[in-house]
Amino acid sequence: MNEALALLTNYGPAFSIMGAAVAFGWSVFQFFSVRAREARAREFETFHRLIKELVEPPSKGADLYIDRQCAVLFELRFFPRYFPFTLRTLLALQIKWQQSAEPHPRIGAELDITIRFIEMRSSTALRRIAKKLRFWSPAEF
Repeated sequence: MNEALALLTNYGPAFSIMGAAVAFGWSVFQFFSVRAREARAREFETFHRLIKELVEPPSKGADLYIDRQCAVLFELRFFPRYFPFTLRTLLALQIKWQQSAEPHPRIGAELDITIRFIEMRSSTALRRIAKKLRFWSPAEF
């Protein structure tokens, strides 16, 4: 008992400083952890809203939404976490839109640029998969 009391007496300030440092470090970790979780949730919501805007047809009587679709295709380049899904979706849309009665050249060009961008940024394994995906039918998605 006397040894423990002597230890606390001699090293008490050091233990206090260590305890404060651990508490500070834990609070900093928690802060950044919560911020990262919130950022991922915002990214998830934004990505899914963009996909919805890309594939959802306009309401009846609405003007063409070519510019909006081109902007969405551009914005999809900034979601690297979703590149595998985005690439599969864009390849299926490419086939679907090429078979449509009136394919729009601006959307086709932006779609090709986005696909090339994602393929360039993705790993070599993903690029091999993407090449194979081009031969799949959209119905398989």
